[in-house]
Amino acid sequence: VTGLFWTTASVAERYKILRAARENGDYQTVATVTANAYSDSSKAPTGGYYYRVVAVNGNGESYPSMWSHP
Repeated sequence: VTGLFWTTASVAERYKILRAARENGDYQTVATVTANAYSDSSKAPTGGYYYRVVAVNGNGESYPSMWSHP
């Protein structure tokens, strides 16, 4: 299980979790959460996954965060 935690964005209503098998890979949305944490229990490929977080509100989406490789 991989756990992600991040600092909340004051205007965020929810967060999209993006995941890829490589640092500069094709990031796909794997979840949308309202808390500032996400737990991924998927079987990871060798080397694990890379994650990015996007804050979302009624005005749109933020730029993706820098990648994280827990």
